[in-house]
Amino acid sequence: MFLVTMLALLAAVACGGSATVASPTQPPPTETPVKATPLPTETSVKGNPSPEEPETVVMPAPIDGAAVVAPATPGGEYTLKITSGLPSGCAQFDGIRVERDGNGFVVDVTNLMPNPNQPIACTAIYGYHESEVPLGSGLTAR
Repeated sequence: MFLVTMLALLAAVACGGSATVASPTQPPPTETPVKATPLPTETSVKGNPSPEEPETVVMPAPIDGAAVVAPATPGGEYTLKITSGLPSGCAQFDGIRVERDGNGFVVDVTNLMPNPNQPIACTAIYGYHESEVPLGSGLTAR
């Protein structure tokens, strides 16, 4: 057994040569920043245009809060403060329509939403939009 171990050790030393490590002759590569290239646009790519914007439809907005604020001075203008909802990341505030109906007001708040017939991926983040609507002066609270 001793003899086999010695022979293996001698063979390893004879084949290994020297145990010195050669020093590199070239300097190590340096990192160079990569320049970002812009993505192709519709005009730069012929035959492969970018997808069209999804078609939107006008939808009633959910109303999360509303309050009538009395004027700070007598005879001033009343204001309706509305907090409407944006039910997804694709929803965009569209507008407010106000009509006076006798002693009351009819207020419609709308959002622009993707057409339900076109499947669009939207985030499920609920957002809010704050609006102020002037109602005029000379109103009497009941």
